[in-house]
Amino acid sequence: AGGADGVGGAARFDGPYGLAISPDGRALFVADGGNHKLRRVELATGAVTTLAGSIIGFANGKGSAAQLHRPQGITVDTAGTIWVSDGYNHAIRKVTPSGMVTTYAGSSTKGYNDGLLDKALFSYPRGLVMTDSGDLYVADRGNQRIRRIDSQGVVTTLAGNKNIGFQQGHGAVAKFNNPCDVAIDILGDVLVADANNHRIRR
Repeated sequence: AGGADGVGGAARFDGPYGLAISPDGRALFVADGGNHKLRRVELATGAVTTLAGSIIGFANGKGSAAQLHRPQGITVDTAGTIWVSDGYNHAIRKVTPSGMVTTYAGSSTKGYNDGLLDKALFSYPRGLVMTDSGDLYVADRGNQRIRRIDSQGVVTTLAGNKNIGFQQGHGAVAKFNNPCDVAIDILGDVLVADANNHRIRR
């Protein structure tokens, strides 16, 4: 473990969680949770650099001026914007290709609330995925829910409720146990890695 930039085996990570490929296929972005950083790997050369993050904290800014706390999920949209679930800050962060970090939804306060971006609350969000239409789905694992942030910036709950369990059903009837990742299939359905139920849910 470590946090060194470098080429190939000279680079070090600490508890990397999420991975995403850039739209041009040239770079791999890594949510390096233990280092509280977002790293970039050049796929042609294996060169690793730190795109954003430094010490534990909650701060917007560019490059090392930004602060994250155990970033976990990561996805990249077609424009190259990077979206990160800043797990222990209970927030979704937006990162430009140049490394400018802003808070997109949530805050450093753990909780549960739907609504506009600045009113929404999350609890240890982890996996996330962006659709072609601009909707962002989040595995809000501390809240046992799957959340959706639509292209207009409104956060809603797609499925799940606060009670841990295993239950099929529509919307809030459904129950999860530590949903940790999400993906979108060819039909537009959301697939969920329901970790502690040992199941893949649709």
